[in-house]
Amino acid sequence: RISCCLQVGQICTAMGDEAEALEETVPTVDKEALLLRLKEGEPIPKVLGQYGEEVFGDREFVLRAVEWNVRILEDVPQHLREDREVLLKAMKKNPFVLRQCPQTLLADKDFMREALTIDPGALQLAAPALQKDRAMVMLALDGSGAALEFADEGLRAERDIVEKALRKDGLAYEFVARALKEEPELALLAITTNPAVVRLLPDSLLKDR
Repeated sequence: RISCCLQVGQICTAMGDEAEALEETVPTVDKEALLLRLKEGEPIPKVLGQYGEEVFGDREFVLRAVEWNVRILEDVPQHLREDREVLLKAMKKNPFVLRQCPQTLLADKDFMREALTIDPGALQLAAPALQKDRAMVMLALDGSGAALEFADEGLRAERDIVEKALRKDGLAYEFVARALKEEPELALLAITTNPAVVRLLPDSLLKDR
């Protein structure tokens, strides 16, 4: 019986040694080297094509990788494609990433507030309730007067919002509510910002020139 136990123990020890040896032969992933290759512009398939969950499922790796190539989002797990920090980081590289966002984030004030500071045009994809939100629209206009195009129609008829847009970009006159387009003061403000706005003036104002 003692001999049998010794034999079993020896077998277990041998199996353990083999497992450790096997682990030692499995190459570790040099993620810093992979990130450097992405930074240098190598395509995702060439750099990461042979890897799986150990790379694409690594949130910290993905957060850094999107700084260089947002296409990595095509291969990461769903929960990372919907991760707000990952998406915002990717937006800094390519604002069109926002088109992949779930509707829950597009309706999330905190998320969209950050998105608008990165790209004012993000207002286009914001939930309708946020396009009606005065504070959100004002934030978008801080970055670009052209964002007026994506504001709710009611806000495009509010004078202070329109004035802010026109001071940023005279061509935002195109998106001003019709009633305000007839106001000479606003037309003058738009022209002062961008003389090309003349072609957008309504006939009623052109006749007065």
